[in-house]
Amino acid sequence: MVASFGCSSILSKSIESPLAWTSTDIKKEDYFFELSRQACVEIQRLLKSLQNNPLPSVDDLHSHDLLVCRELMASIKNVLDKGLGFAILDRLPLDSISIEEAEKALFILSSLIGRPVPQNRKGLMFWDVQDLGLKPLAGSGVRPSQSNIALDLHNDFVSNPVFPPYIGLLALQVAKEGGESLFASFYTIHNHLLQYYPHILERLYQPFYFDRMGEHGDEEPTSYQSIFKYQNGHLTSRLDIHLIKRGYEMRAKSMDEAAIIALEALKNISVNQSLCFQEAMEPGQVQFVNNNVVAHGRDKYKDGPQIPRHYKRIWFTHLPDDAKPSFALL
Repeated sequence: MVASFGCSSILSKSIESPLAWTSTDIKKEDYFFELSRQACVEIQRLLKSLQNNPLPSVDDLHSHDLLVCRELMASIKNVLDKGLGFAILDRLPLDSISIEEAEKALFILSSLIGRPVPQNRKGLMFWDVQDLGLKPLAGSGVRPSQSNIALDLHNDFVSNPVFPPYIGLLALQVAKEGGESLFASFYTIHNHLLQYYPHILERLYQPFYFDRMGEHGDEEPTSYQSIFKYQNGHLTSRLDIHLIKRGYEMRAKSMDEAAIIALEALKNISVNQSLCFQEAMEPGQVQFVNNNVVAHGRDKYKDGPQIPRHYKRIWFTHLPDDAKPSFALL
């Protein structure tokens, strides 16, 4: 059933799907994958051939023997698209490969699902998620991932008109305290709001200002988009409360009362243990997330005196075989 309330059509029935899960539905075998010895051998063999070469293209990988890795990543892709929408791969052998080789391994594994794409207008393929001591203020261009603040449930780069379908996040070093990963299904969030807070949904289908984090070129530094959109039988979700608040600051506009109430309801979901799943990452592990369907976040964290928390992030998407990675194509 679809209703219209002066904005885009609103999905007014519950979503029934394996992607609409609660924490009690989750079993470790549904999201946890081990990187086998055979898969490690395939990766290390390819890394050796790439010692003096740049990253391989997606098409180049077809010429390499990666049978075990292909089967593994096909299983992970199935979980991302038809299962829980997130997976954890355990783990890259960080004790025997360099950080540069770990980046290449992340690129190789992600490329077996989709085509990696740049994460900013400069063409950066890997993003360092670590505390740089910067403040993610409105209009600063500093991303929240460059600080140690808690990240509410969100999906990546939703301030851009088009955002990446998939995320890969490699843990190089975990925090001394905190920093645990948080996951929630957008389908479940929508079902929860529909059942308990139906009056809030209408505002979430109307637009909010988002800070575009300095990635706008000659365009407006903010975007104006709804959190939920239902079109052609598909629910699209865009959530980043931090960037929304920054967007309103940049526009020097006060948020309307309905928007404040709606965002507070979404923020409260982050502490609802029945709707969210929390997992502590370990060095070498990689989390993969369907950025369209699953919201992710993290606790505030504290670094140790000498070994700071450090993750490597990659974005990837499905593009035609002849398309080239481009920031504009995200």
